[in-house]
Formats: sequence, structure tokens, C-alpha cells
Amino acid sequence: MRKNSFLLPVSLLATTLFLTACIKQDAENKPESLDSQLVTGKVHAWLDSKTSTNAPRNERVRIIRENLDFPQLFTEELNEKEKLIVIPIKSGFVANTNKADRPVNYLVLVMDEGGNINKGNLVQYIPETKQAGTAIPHHAFSQLYNAEDVATDGRFAMLSIFDRLLFEAGYKGGQRVSFAQIRPKDKQRHTAAKEPEICIDWYLVTTYYYLDGTREVREEYLFTTCSGGGCQPNELCDEFEGGTGGANFVDYQYDVGETVDWTVFTNPVSGIGEVKSRERLKGRRVSTEPQGGHFTGIYHYWSYCNFCYDQHDVWLEQVNRISAAGQTATSYIFGRLQYKGTVSYPSNTTSWSFAEVNW
Repeated sequence: MRKNSFLLPVSLLATTLFLTACIKQDAENKPESLDSQLVTGKVHAWLDSKTSTNAPRNERVRIIRENLDFPQLFTEELNEKEKLIVIPIKSGFVANTNKADRPVNYLVLVMDEGGNINKGNLVQYIPETKQAGTAIPHHAFSQLYNAEDVATDGRFAMLSIFDRLLFEAGYKGGQRVSFAQIRPKDKQRHTAAKEPEICIDWYLVTTYYYLDGTREVREEYLFTTCSGGGCQPNELCDEFEGGTGGANFVDYQYDVGETVDWTVFTNPVSGIGEVKSRERLKGRRVSTEPQGGHFTGIYHYWSYCNFCYDQHDVWLEQVNRISAAGQTATSYIFGRLQYKGTVSYPSNTTSWSFAEVNW
């Protein structure tokens, strides 16, 4: 009886292909390698720059430093010129923010193409349920920093290393469902003996996004800061130039994004319905800049006619020009509209200031 001698080579070939595929997949998911000693030294130098004569501040830096899990460090591309250095923080460090939720903490630093660390933050990941686990989705941090959706069910909180909340983004099914940030409100002026003192009430402003396209905004009072308070030796002061009762200025930088629809042309017959255009606006909130930040880009999705129901009624976009710089973004649309037997060529331009966008 003849033996099937070809089975062994075939099985070996299949095994080889399987192992090759697995190795390739692991290689694709493996973070970019860096000189670990060099990066570790830069991280320590950056932490050193955050120390001062303030004892609580120095203690916070010490605790973070001692709990950094350097062997688990990995990187993600942020943009063409910057990358993120992500270092898990061991459970020995506990932040007051979201303490009851027992988040997974990370130190995330931004390194430029010259190898300089320009800024760093604590980032917390809070899965929606314990059953969901604490594994971070691939590229989650770069997506968070670029104001993009993250493939998870849970929340990410961005903090200063001294435990000041900057913003918190919630996701469900890979889409953003909430965004919370601290904003000033109701600036009040109090008369003092020599000169007036300016105090600001700070609120946590949370926007909830629903599937039908609507949104809801809720506000929660947090604290009040006043000018001239300074930083006391027993306060945990941070880069916001003040501690729990310090200055009236909160320093921040982070990316934001928003999708907007605007009207290009209104139904020329009934006035009911529009030709709409949809754009994705991207920006960076910077506390020291006019309007609180600047645009970093704009992307045109499409334009559409929401009253062209008949097969002979057709909208065809022919020209789109977009621009975004400083505190202004602009979109221009030109197209051909055939409606009820009449052909027209509507066009329109709209602009947004950074401050007016509902980030």
C-alpha cells in the first residue's frame, strides 16, 4: 500500500506559513524600539524640571518616578514631527482624580523629532466594566491626543502630573459619547483694601453626544480661584500657577475635533430643505492664545441635497476649497443643482472662528 508521503511536507508548509503570519502580526503590533537608556534619562530630566521648593509638588514627582514601569514603555506616532512616549504607572501610585473608579494610570510624554520632551501628562483609562478588562486599544493614545474616536467602551482622563483634570472623553462602541473639560464662568470682582481682586468660578462642563445627532451640556461647579493668592508651601501647586486656592489662570494644551454641517443653498422652490456640506474641524486648545486656541486642520467629507427625492432632482458638487489657519477656518462649495426641471449653479462660503466652534 502506497503511503501518502506528501502529507508531511504539506503540513510542514502550513505550519511554517502559520508561524510566519503570527510573527509578522506580532512584529506589526510591536511598539517602535528606542534607546531605552536614552529615553529613560530624558524622562527623568523632564521630571526633574517639574520640581521646585514646594514640598508636596516634589513628593508627587518622587512617587510618580518610583512607580514608572519603564520595561513596559512603548511609543505611538502623534504626527509627522512628534511621537508619544507611554509609560505605565504601577499601582503604588494613586491619583485623587477618579480615585473611586480605580483607573489605570500612564505617564504620556510628547517627544519632538529632535528627541526633546516638550510636555507630559497623566492619562487615566477607566473601562466601562471590570469584565471589559484594562487592555488599551492599539493607537489609543495617539487617537486621544488627536481628538479622534477610540475603539473602546470606557473613559480617558487627561491630567497634569499634579492631579489637575484637563479633560475627560468617554467612548461607547468606538465612538465618542461624552467630553468634559474645566471652564471658567461668572468672573467676579471683589473690592479689597488696596486694589480689586479678581476671582473666577470653575465648572466641569460635560457635553453628551447622542446617536440622533443631538447633544446635551451639563455643568458642575468645582472651585473658585482668585488672583494674588499665590502658592503656599503646604499646597500641591502645579503648572497652572497656583494650587487649591491659587491663581485665576489655568494653563492647558490639548487637541480637539468637531464635525459640522452648514447650509450651502436653500430649496429654491419651497424654501424647505437645503444643500448641506459636512466638514471635520480640528484644533488645539491653548490657554495663552486668542480665543483659547487655534485651528490645526479642516477636512471636507461631502455635500448633499436633503430635498432631492425625485430621480431627476440631482445635486453635483463640482468645487470645494477649504483652509484653516490661526483662529479662522473656511469652506467654499460650488456645484450644479437640477431641481424641478431647472438647472442652477449655487455656491457659498462659510467661516468659523475658533471660539464659536462647539468643541
